[in-house]
Amino acid sequence: MQLRYGKLMMSAIAALSVAGAYASWTITINQNIGSVTSSSGTQATAASVLTFTSPLPQVFVIPVAGTPVPIAAGDGLPYTFGQSSVTYTVSGPTPITGVLITPNGLVRGNAYVSWTKQVVDLASNTTLLNFSAVFYGSGLNGSDGLTVYTQLFNFSTPSSNFRVLDIIQVFANQAPSPNDVAFAFSFGQAFVPEPASMLALGVGLAGLVGLRRRKK
Repeated sequence: MQLRYGKLMMSAIAALSVAGAYASWTITINQNIGSVTSSSGTQATAASVLTFTSPLPQVFVIPVAGTPVPIAAGDGLPYTFGQSSVTYTVSGPTPITGVLITPNGLVRGNAYVSWTKQVVDLASNTTLLNFSAVFYGSGLNGSDGLTVYTQLFNFSTPSSNFRVLDIIQVFANQAPSPNDVAFAFSFGQAFVPEPASMLALGVGLAGLVGLRRRKK
């Protein structure tokens, strides 16, 4: 019984050590630019960007919270077109195998919201992922409503040092008409290392060890 307990403890320690290594990530924003266009011309702006490095690298691009003005089109805003372009690098102790993407926006009428992501390995300059999606309002043969979903995309090759380019566009044919609306609330990305289950495994094993200790 003591031998089994010791093996379980060693497994938990090893799993927690691997999971703890996932916190050693570095995210560097290289470029964050944007613009909005109205009848009076084009104005420069930049999306708000939030980054988290523990326990896994996560990046949230928030165009609607742009500075000095939101990157949004239509509704109560005078802008008919807006674009956000954010480039950043991610590096860490273990290869990343994919990314969980969650676009969150709203489209209505003669309007659209588009999301584009490109991931390139810095060592080989190889493209690991190309993702794009466009949501059209009812006036452009689409449907009105929220553009919210979550999907996991696998990299073509795992990488621990890569560059990401996120481009988000919004368009509304008429502004500030409330009938045509294009908002890009956020573009969430959570990068997934392999094995992705090690963090949960470490916590589960540690809890199991504690339970067995209480029973003894």
